[in-house]
Amino acid sequence: MKKSAKRTSLRPLPHTIEIKAGNVRDFKTAVPGSKSYTNRALLLAALAEGKSTIVAPLESDDTRVMLSALKKLGVAWEKNSTGIKIRGTGGNLKKSSTPLFLGNAGTAVRFLTAALSTVGFDSTITGDKRMQERPMTDLVEALQQLGAEINTQSGCPPIKIIKPVSGGKTDVKGDISSQYLSALLMAAPYAGKTVVINVKGQLTSQPYVVMTLDTMEKFGVRVTNRNFRQFTIHPQKYRGCTYSIEADASSATYPLAIATLHGIACTVTNLPPDSKQADLAFVQVLKKMGCRIQYGQQGITVKGPKKLKPLGNIDLNKLPDAAMTVAILCAFAKGTSTLKNIGNLRVKETDRLHALATELKKIGAQVTEGKDSLRIVGNPDKLHGNTIETYNDHRMAMCFAVAATKIPGIRITNPACVTKTYPRFWSDMKKWGIQWKAAANPTKSQKNIVLAGLRGTGKSKIGRRLAKKLGFNFIDTDDLVEKKEGQKLATIVREKGWGHFRNLETKIASELENKKRLVIATGGGMFIRQSNAHALKKNGTVVLLKAEAPILAERIGEDPNRPRLTKQKTLKAEMQQLWKEREKDYHSAADLVVDVSGQTRNAQADARKKADEIYTLLKESGRLSC
Repeated sequence: MKKSAKRTSLRPLPHTIEIKAGNVRDFKTAVPGSKSYTNRALLLAALAEGKSTIVAPLESDDTRVMLSALKKLGVAWEKNSTGIKIRGTGGNLKKSSTPLFLGNAGTAVRFLTAALSTVGFDSTITGDKRMQERPMTDLVEALQQLGAEINTQSGCPPIKIIKPVSGGKTDVKGDISSQYLSALLMAAPYAGKTVVINVKGQLTSQPYVVMTLDTMEKFGVRVTNRNFRQFTIHPQKYRGCTYSIEADASSATYPLAIATLHGIACTVTNLPPDSKQADLAFVQVLKKMGCRIQYGQQGITVKGPKKLKPLGNIDLNKLPDAAMTVAILCAFAKGTSTLKNIGNLRVKETDRLHALATELKKIGAQVTEGKDSLRIVGNPDKLHGNTIETYNDHRMAMCFAVAATKIPGIRITNPACVTKTYPRFWSDMKKWGIQWKAAANPTKSQKNIVLAGLRGTGKSKIGRRLAKKLGFNFIDTDDLVEKKEGQKLATIVREKGWGHFRNLETKIASELENKKRLVIATGGGMFIRQSNAHALKKNGTVVLLKAEAPILAERIGEDPNRPRLTKQKTLKAEMQQLWKEREKDYHSAADLVVDVSGQTRNAQADARKKADEIYTLLKESGRLSC
């Protein structure tokens, strides 16, 4: 059977895009097919006896990876106007002449590891750098209990399967990823003998296992399910069939979330209300936040509220992908929301729990990251623009695109990463009435990097490290003031007053206006005057270093060379007042915001780490050509 598919050509995306925030009107949309159903159906069709047609499958990076791997394993398939036709092998896959490279497609790696553990030849499965960091130990150990001989690299890919399974009983942990259990279930009919799978601990993302069982049944295989604690699978063969892929509920969360934020109506036309997909429960979370939900012949409609409600404590274990979109919405819902039992986000395309916390803080959200939770104190008035790092994770890009429709100045790096599951996301955004463009790239490596922030944020230490990394010169504006006057800062203020000091700052800002290749650590009050901000931004990128006032007060202590700026009795109270007075000026000037709250006993190591972080942000946002 000849493969006749051509990859749909999409216009190349810029490195960083900026989304135009503003009003959005009611809209209807269809979203791509489910990745979870597509990859399950592709595998079972390949293992089945006879021919199958997969109707309306998702076309994305992850599904292309699966199809490419199946072709290497001797599976014949072709695309047509209906979908994908597959000639099943009856389980008789062929040995690939080369190791199977599966990129960062975790679904494909886990499913194929189990499937190839049922055949009579050795196989090697590997992936990209991130995939080689993603754990597979629980799945490998479960397959080894069934008789397989498998070698791994510290429990992660590359995975070498040497000897196949022979059946029997096995245990698998349920609290890390449901994909391990799904992989075992789909491969088990070809183990040669009956397989009994016992689930140890809490089963995470149970609806995805329901999807697996549903797909297996459509392809003719029955499983005895004892309350999701034990599964028995007798030797059977999958049978070819015509299998229609429904819309992806995870992808539907983004347009529905946009409607929620803007208080408008959105209808997703191709998502069945009775879908077994886990993330369909997202609409019930929206209902808790004040949305109205309507199920009808045209699909599922969500009407956003005038004011979003916080969620309090909510367990989102059963919808891990949608939990990311929920986190974005919680930043806009005034009050506290604690998203619990989502530790499985740490073993996805990136550590999503940490990535969400980091990027939400960058746009002004108050977030506390727990071992398996996120606590978000929502306040839309505190949110502001910034450049969002996506970590090459499609869901990070799409989640923060939702936020960007409401907050001016949000820029998304590496927007092309959405091709993993939703290749037409950005063109669909424009269909929904949301415009975006290539982010301006006014600053190249010859321009200055200006560090702003209150005292104690580490501007000087971090600045010196960053200058060394860039090969730039380092300047501390307070040092320049003292050098010009020949006196310490405290003496200047005591003898001549703060007004004189501020005039000296303005003069220095003007002198630096046309300089290049500098890292400039500014005094805490430099951006009080708009003229200073204008001068320093003319040829520079402003990076705001930010930490809570109590942390800064504890960090700096009493400094005799730093006279008080207010009449507050404590340094903590002074820092809080200064932040309140200057916050608007800081954010108005800032191009990037970096959280510097964390600190160890090794100040130099902390400074080096933050300098590296800033360097990465500058480069990925297109502000460095080096």
